[in-house]
Amino acid sequence: MSSPPATPPVLSLIHLPAELLSSIASYLDVCSLWNLLDTCTWCRYSLLASPTIWKQLEFNLDSHGLHAVYAALRRFRDDNGHGLRLRVEQISMNGTDDSMISPIVMMVKFPRMLRLSAKQRRFNTNLETDTKILQELIKRGSLQPGSLALRHLDIYHYYMDYEPHLDAYQRTLDRLCVDKVELDIRRCYDPPSTLEDQMDELQLDTTNHNDNNQQQPQQQQQQQQQQPQPQQQYCTRIISKTERCWACHTLLTRCWHCVSHCTQCKTKRLPPLANAHQHKQQRLEQQKLRLLETNMAMMDPDLKDEFSLFE
Repeated sequence: MSSPPATPPVLSLIHLPAELLSSIASYLDVCSLWNLLDTCTWCRYSLLASPTIWKQLEFNLDSHGLHAVYAALRRFRDDNGHGLRLRVEQISMNGTDDSMISPIVMMVKFPRMLRLSAKQRRFNTNLETDTKILQELIKRGSLQPGSLALRHLDIYHYYMDYEPHLDAYQRTLDRLCVDKVELDIRRCYDPPSTLEDQMDELQLDTTNHNDNNQQQPQQQQQQQQQQPQPQQQYCTRIISKTERCWACHTLLTRCWHCVSHCTQCKTKRLPPLANAHQHKQQRLEQQKLRLLETNMAMMDPDLKDEFSLFE
């Protein structure tokens, strides 16, 4: 009588190498990371002793509710002896479009954070409100000028149009942080903001006009004097600094309202949301192509010859 097959041994987390456990933890959001720490004492001490996994945190409201996110934030305390709050350098809270959690919460909680990404928060990105809150925190003494290490802040979403409070928001951030904060948004084409810039632009236009008059014949000069001179078109719409053409991936410097076709490939431009959708479709097609090439490379040579008959 044959013996039953032996069951494979069940391995627990304590049998995993510490390096492998840290690698797994680096792919988890902050709530899942704390859940992993709570599984056993060995996981807790191994992960708390790893400084690398706490440098970059991700907050995801789709997988965990707002209550779980705030419970995870409360565990970053200074009185527990681990100093995790000061280890955080990068935070991603993209898509957390909830009024109960904002980039200001992260600024106050993690003063040594260098980069904060809070993109695609369409309904809760309000620069006017955030500017007033930050200025009020400065008045109360909750935040001191020059107390934050923040250098990069991403707040773009596809439906941004006009933002009259961008300059005040930028000045407030620069006052709070040690270095100048770089935003991922800018205006399409700003008019000169100072009298010096206006004089420089006027001098440049006068110089170009005089050079053209010296090179052109008298008849062309008379025709130009009869025609109205085009005025410089300014545009204060908000655009992303990293937006690229969906066809040739050229960096776009003007909004799609002002420049309707790509200056490099002459392809008709799309609105920001449709442009991002095209980029996503191209990435998916490239992934499918790479997967197909990998499967073909791993295929048996004899079987590959049989499939070549259908090509």
